[in-house]
Formats: sequence, C-alpha cells, structure tokens
Amino acid sequence: ENITYKYVFELLHQVFNKPFPNIKATKLLSNMSWKLGKCRHFFTGSPVLITKETARSANKISQFSNRKFLNHFPSYTFISVSESVKKNGVLFLKDQAVISGS
Repeated sequence: ENITYKYVFELLHQVFNKPFPNIKATKLLSNMSWKLGKCRHFFTGSPVLITKETARSANKISQFSNRKFLNHFPSYTFISVSESVKKNGVLFLKDQAVISGS
C-alpha cells in the first residue's frame, strides 16, 4: 500500500476529531520551525517539538517495500494503514480516558 504522510495525518485527524491544518508546511516553513523551536528551547528550557530530522523527513518522499519479508513469509497478510490507524486511535482514546478518569 503506497500512501503519503499527508494521508496518514488526515486519517489521524479524522480518528481524533481534530481540524485539518490550513497552512502548507513547505521546506522553508519547516526549517524556520525547527530553528525557532531550538531558540525557544534555549531561552525557556521547554521541550523541542520539531527537530531538524523531523523537518527533513516531513518534506521527503520515502518508499518502502515488503517484498523481502513476503518472500520469507508468503502467506502473511497485512492490514491496511487506515484500518490500523482507526483501531489504534480508538485504543489510544480509551487509554487516555482511563488515565484522565483516574
């Protein structure tokens, strides 16, 4: 299944019932964000939210193949990414409800 990060994040927004971002994260904006975050961390000690590596990977197209795995385990079937995100999102929300209810 070939999908983009954008698609995965759209699925996450649906599962968590959050609004979609309305600003495109270009390379320039990503670079500015991690640099400003590093400055904020330096002055306030707050955790860095976007690292240099995160900014790079967000604008990179990566492709992965499961061919080698399936050659060794031909009867194995994967579930779709959308199904996985939905199932794990529901579990995460249940865990958060238990934690906040304690």
